[in-house]
Amino acid sequence: MNSLKRTLNIGTLSLATIALCLGVAPAMGATAATTNSAKHHVALHTKTAVKKKTIICYKGTAVRHVKAVKPHCPAGWTTKKPASVPADLKAALVEPTMATVAKQEHITALPSPAPTGKNLYYIYAGLGSGQIIQAAFTAAAAAIGWNFHVLTYSSANPASIQPLFLQAINAGANGIAYDGIDVTQISTALALAKTDNIPIITHFSADAETAANNALFTQHFNNQIDTPAIGKIAGEEIEQVVGNNSHVVVVGTNGITTVDVIDQLYQSSIKTGCGQCSVDILNLPVADFGSANDNADIISYLRLNPKTNFVFFSYGLSESNLRSALNNAGFSKVRIGGNSANPSNNAELVYGADSFWIQEPYWYVAWLDVNSFAESMEGGNIAAQSTFAYPVWLTTKGHIKFNVTTTPIWPLGMEKTFLTDWHVAS
Repeated sequence: MNSLKRTLNIGTLSLATIALCLGVAPAMGATAATTNSAKHHVALHTKTAVKKKTIICYKGTAVRHVKAVKPHCPAGWTTKKPASVPADLKAALVEPTMATVAKQEHITALPSPAPTGKNLYYIYAGLGSGQIIQAAFTAAAAAIGWNFHVLTYSSANPASIQPLFLQAINAGANGIAYDGIDVTQISTALALAKTDNIPIITHFSADAETAANNALFTQHFNNQIDTPAIGKIAGEEIEQVVGNNSHVVVVGTNGITTVDVIDQLYQSSIKTGCGQCSVDILNLPVADFGSANDNADIISYLRLNPKTNFVFFSYGLSESNLRSALNNAGFSKVRIGGNSANPSNNAELVYGADSFWIQEPYWYVAWLDVNSFAESMEGGNIAAQSTFAYPVWLTTKGHIKFNVTTTPIWPLGMEKTFLTDWHVAS
């Protein structure tokens, strides 16, 4: 017995085996119980812990690491890494300051205090963004001590436009600003204004008038130059939002010439910024453009083109509660954004309904006009200002720091800078 104990490693044997070695037959029940106990003992020692995995989730520029046995990204996040943010898009996401803009465009103080009592005229269609520019002109003219006059025309009656210019010239205009008009429609008035040394400024056009034939004429923000730059940045942001292999539709109308030109520029420039994106134009009937019928037209387009995942508006004023309409029609995954934001668009950003909107510096447009008119009255050549670049500010939900019930006044510090340059106390 002692010899057996020395040769056996008892700790490794079951009780049943030991009993057999000793010549003792264990009961059947005891054998089964002992065997099961041994199996359970082995299982406890051989079971390994399940390893957790870590995945990286992305949402815009935000990054989150998720660790779990079966990890998954939270709602709204994806494992697909977004494209790197291009430098021009990064810059566009920051509100421009007047100090930077003035340096870029060489805007400097007048050599002497601005003249007072001058007559400034603004001629436009009386609609949309022009109403914001009109309000800005009213404020700028009051600040510099000028008389401000507004004349409006009907786009449906082009023949009525030139008589308004002649009316302003005959009434003693010292400066005329306008937008939405081709120079061919006012050639007689332009020639007369040049003879009478009246400076003329147009906005958002691509008119053929140049410094070579009229030093008193300038374009503030040329569509052919500025729209492609804005569209490229919009395309880059669309790529961040929905990826570079997406389908985008630009909502506009070919019933208004200036809008049609801009829509085509956006179509090509969004493609430039969005890599492999395809881009269509949805030309709304003029009667529907900016009306409640917009949404129905867009939804009809989406049903015919179900791969579309981004709706881009060339003019924010033509968008009206599209998010709700898309959700109700089963297009909740289609994203929304555009140019020329209005307070309603910005409010939708805050609520998370839209992806991005590009702000328009309408207030700056009017105040820059007044500055240019004052320069011209003091002997400056304003024609070179047709090369001025349009400031770009693209806003997302996280960038809305202003009161969305009003149109933001920017670049930052604009009014104070101009008042200083005009030698007017703020």
